[in-house]
Amino acid sequence: MIEVTHELHFYAQLVEQGPKLEQLMAKIQQEFIANPPLPGSFSPKRGELCAAKFTDGQWYRARVEKVSASKISVFYIDYGNRMVVEVSQCAALPSGFAADKPYAHEYAMACVQLPKDVSTL
Repeated sequence: MIEVTHELHFYAQLVEQGPKLEQLMAKIQQEFIANPPLPGSFSPKRGELCAAKFTDGQWYRARVEKVSASKISVFYIDYGNRMVVEVSQCAALPSGFAADKPYAHEYAMACVQLPKDVSTL
């Protein structure tokens, strides 16, 4: 999985870490199937690690970036992408799942310039 930002930064995972990440994701899914979160039991705080559902309906480790009344902006720490989700689609990260360091590693493109946007000339 690669997520490229507009600043020519991107996030990628190391191939050798793939099996560990797959095991972690399987355990997280099993945990949420066995112990689904109680609605309204999670109060997100900026900078806090949590579990957040993605558009595929699966739970992933995320860091809360911004909190509003009913939505929060999260950064998926193992994949490097961001999304705005409903607070109801987030939950406290179960104990033990915060121990692994994030699997997404940030990189930047060197010696590359974006072309000028001709629509603003």
